[in-house]
Amino acid sequence: EAIDLSESCPDDWRYLSEGGVTMVFSYTGTAHTVYSSMVLRVRKSVTLSSESISEQAHHEDILSFHRYVIRRLIDPEFLPILLPAYASRDWLSRLAEGAEKWRPEGRREVSRLDVNQHSVVLATNLVEEDGVVVEIKVHALCIYFLGLTHAIRYSQNGDSYQIRNTFLTNHDP
Repeated sequence: EAIDLSESCPDDWRYLSEGGVTMVFSYTGTAHTVYSSMVLRVRKSVTLSSESISEQAHHEDILSFHRYVIRRLIDPEFLPILLPAYASRDWLSRLAEGAEKWRPEGRREVSRLDVNQHSVVLATNLVEEDGVVVEIKVHALCIYFLGLTHAIRYSQNGDSYQIRNTFLTNHDP
């Protein structure tokens, strides 16, 4: 179940960084059992359009890929926590308003925080961690071509999994 961010104030989240698809905010409010030591990843949209950046995976697909693929490749002890969360349009608008002054000018010209995409992700704040961090990026087309949310299957005994490419074949393997 998604965590409702209305329990927090948008002012408690500080703009940290952004990439081509998401903005990242770190929690700076009072100690909280869920938000402390976490970052918030929020999708962006193209400035000249109200649509999300095209050909990008939805947060639900990324969470599924992390849960069903990455966790089987890398010991979960070494992975960040990823939690689905929900934010209202008003909450996201207030978050976006507070972030604008901190964003690089070049980024402000081409994109903005997508206030229409209520699904967001809470993740472990790795900036505060010591050691090496490696980000495994999933291209949206991989998820689309694999039909990830519908293509992961488990064997009868649950010890193995199979990902079938629904794009290349029309029959069930």
